[in-house]
Amino acid sequence: MKHSKIICKTALVACVSLCLMSFIATSCRIALGKSAQKTAQVTVPETVQETVLEAVSLENLELVSGTVLDEADNELLIGVTVCQEDNQKNSVATDINGKFMINVPAGAKLKVSCKGYFDAVVEARDSMTVFLKGDPKYEVGDVIAL
Repeated sequence: MKHSKIICKTALVACVSLCLMSFIATSCRIALGKSAQKTAQVTVPETVQETVLEAVSLENLELVSGTVLDEADNELLIGVTVCQEDNQKNSVATDINGKFMINVPAGAKLKVSCKGYFDAVVEARDSMTVFLKGDPKYEVGDVIAL
């Protein structure tokens, strides 16, 4: 519920910003007369546009949670990047318990990656467990102390 309130507040701020910018543009045209209508332009910053689009599209998202483990020894993996495959801006990292939570569209694919492991691409579903296979080029051989 807390997440929904933050999203609603962000969307509200973005909508208010757009309305205010539109009002300012209209006021400038009225104050400057018809000649200014041809030259007066309002540019909406990309961050505001993205925020509004994200807020509108959040209705179609589902919260997916899961755990990431090492395939060899079932150890929890901390700090693994989990991102939506076709939108890498939408990403999270696993916590100290190897767990993650991410909002993605239904049927989305997740890319799970970590240094020292091969990347995995999996279909997003709730309460999922992802096993990452270690990359042999990052393995540490036997260490001999003298």
